[in-house]
Parts: sequence; structure tokens; C-alpha cells
Amino acid sequence: MNNTYSRLFFGCMIILLWACSPAVQPTASPQEETSVFYADFEVESYVYHDSDDSSTVFLRMPASYLTTKKWNNTQDFKALHLTLDVSDSLSQLTDHLEADYHGYDVTDNQWIIMKERLKLTTGVFKIIVEISDANKKSVAKEVVLVDKKNKFSVQNFLIRDEGGEPLFGYRAPAGSTFTITSDRNATADSLEIFQFAADTKLPPPPFSTNSAETPLPKQAVRTVVALSNGQCTLTQQGLYQCMRITGSGYSFLVRQQSHSYPSIDLAQQLHYPLRYITTKAEYDEMNKLNYSKNLVDKFWIESGGTRERSRELISKYYTRVEECNRYFTSFTEGWRTDRGMIYLVYGPPILVEHADEQEVWHYNGDSDENEILFVFNRVKTPIGLMHFQLKRDPYYKTGWEMMVNAWRNGRVR
Repeated sequence: MNNTYSRLFFGCMIILLWACSPAVQPTASPQEETSVFYADFEVESYVYHDSDDSSTVFLRMPASYLTTKKWNNTQDFKALHLTLDVSDSLSQLTDHLEADYHGYDVTDNQWIIMKERLKLTTGVFKIIVEISDANKKSVAKEVVLVDKKNKFSVQNFLIRDEGGEPLFGYRAPAGSTFTITSDRNATADSLEIFQFAADTKLPPPPFSTNSAETPLPKQAVRTVVALSNGQCTLTQQGLYQCMRITGSGYSFLVRQQSHSYPSIDLAQQLHYPLRYITTKAEYDEMNKLNYSKNLVDKFWIESGGTRERSRELISKYYTRVEECNRYFTSFTEGWRTDRGMIYLVYGPPILVEHADEQEVWHYNGDSDENEILFVFNRVKTPIGLMHFQLKRDPYYKTGWEMMVNAWRNGRVR
């Protein structure tokens, strides 16, 4: 579900909330990662290393981003200009490409998909993606990180859906069939699959002495699938599928999730992410019958105090849930991870410092001298995947409680 549908869905939820609720008186990968949550537009990338000296880059973006004009005074069309600049680890430009794309009769709820081949040899690269709307001359940029050091990394696998399109975000609709191809591993004879049956537990708050749960191999069902010329078709069912070429020790993840993921499109899903800003008693009551619309409505109405503010809170909170799912999904839904928890409650950081095995998120405190830092260390799991784990500290308790209370009192920045 793209951003347009997300806005429509939450708009309907807000209307239903006020129509049905009484008035209340007044009282915020190992898979290659990018700094996508700093972008001003939604674009998804997929890199496939199909040979030792070149790779294919797939990009897609919602057609709603582009403006529409008449073509020859008869037909509506959308147009964009794509520029790709590739640089190596020494920041030296290694390839440059420009291309034009046109979408005729493309509606706002469809995707425009771009496919280009680039010169990429062994090493680590960065692709600067620049997309301009030819109809209004607006420009947006994106950064795609490329790792071509190891032929077992996820970018050496082309994972396609039943229609033959790449699985952007490595997400497959629940119950679907998808095909995996690896030209650089054509001689491999099998693929190991670890299927996890359920989500991990919610991470403890940042001031806790406990760490977030990490799935272990004993929690998964392992199967081995034969490869033929580096290809196989999978129909296995399971919430998560962690895969690796047998004996390689390098894993990647494909999720089977609802078709709309990373968006939320079911009313029954709305109360789960509220756990971070509700009390245990409130959450247990909401969870008692799996979903209680009246209690969810009551929470947001009391938090907002006014209709306008409650609408803002609902939109902001569930937009962040979707963003967490898009940026931080790993073994579990993005909002259930350590980074997702912080992003959901605190919002996007003002600065992120990247190191090989660490991220440091910077937030403004209640004064210029009181900056808040969250340190996430990359942790390798027993089945080869790595994820980020927050370095917890009792110091965070006061600030966390202030942010939770801000949500509950409609004062989120």
C-alpha cells in the first residue's frame, strides 16, 4: 500500500473514530541499508549482481510522485529523468548513466519501475540516484549502497514474484510463490531455509537491563531445497524465511507478510504498536479480545484532547509505524526492533553516525547542551544474519518517560 492509500486508510479510520466515539473533554542487513528516512520521496531499489563485471539496478517509485501532462494533446503522461553516478570506496567516479522514462496512462496508485545495467566489479560502491520530474523540474536524490565483495551476499540473488518483478524490500505476499536466481552461484547445489513461526517479543524500553530477543536456529524449521543452475522456486509457508547457500555461512532474509506490508491496512493491527506509549493494563485490555476499537479510539481521543490534534497524532504515529517497517525490518516487523522502537517514539534523528558495526543516533534534548545519543551495535546471529541492538542505559529512563507522556498529552513535536 503506497502513501496515497495509507493516507486514505487513516483518514477513514479518523472519520470512523469520531463518528462512533463519545466526545471527550481536553486533557508524537545484513541486507544493504541506506539513509532512506532522510529522503523527501519514496523510492525503492534492488541491486542484482548477475556477472563479475556488471550489475543490474532496479528502481521503483509511486506514480503519484510525478505530475501529469498531455502528450500530443490527447493522452496523459508522466515523465522523469534518471541519473546514476557510481563511486568506489575511494569516492572515485566509476560509471555514469542517464535515462528518460515515460508513463502513459499511469495512475497514482501504480508504480513506475526503472531498470539499468551498470559497470560494477569486485568491491564496495555507492550509487547516487537522482530523479527529476520532467513536467515540473523538481529533483530528488537517493543513495544506494552496493557490496560486491562476497558472492553469497543478498545482492547476488534475484528474487522475483509470480509476475517476474523483483521483490523490492525482499517482501513476498503471504502464501505466494517466488523464484530465486543467482547467476554467480550457478554451481551451488542447495539452499538452506530457516522458517520462523512468529514475531519476536517486543523489545524492552531503552533504560532496561534486558536486551531485545534474537531468534535462534532452534526456534526455526530448517529445510534444504535443491538448486538447478542457481535457481529454485519456493512455495513454503512461514512468516520469515532466512536463506543461505548451503555451507556459505552468509544469510539473507525474505519475508512472507500481508500484501500491504509495510503499511497497516487492517483495523485489528492498530493497537499492537501502541504498546510503547500505553500502560501494561491499557495494552492488556486492548489485547484481550485481539482488538478493541472503542479502547483504541478512547486512547487517541484522550491523548489529543481536540479533534484536530487527535487526527495529527494518529497520522504521525502510524506513518512512523510504516516507516519503521520500511527501514528496519529484519527478523521481525520494523516497529518491533530496537531502532524501530526509538524511531517510533522519538521520530527521525537529526544526525546518524555510521561505522562498520555501529550506528549512533543524535536527538536534541531539552537544551542545546543536553543532546541525546542512542548507540546501536550490529550483532551477528548464530545463523549468519546481523541486526542492530540498542546499548541500553538507565540514563534513558527520564527522557523516555517524557516522550511517552508527550504522546499521551498530544504534545509530540
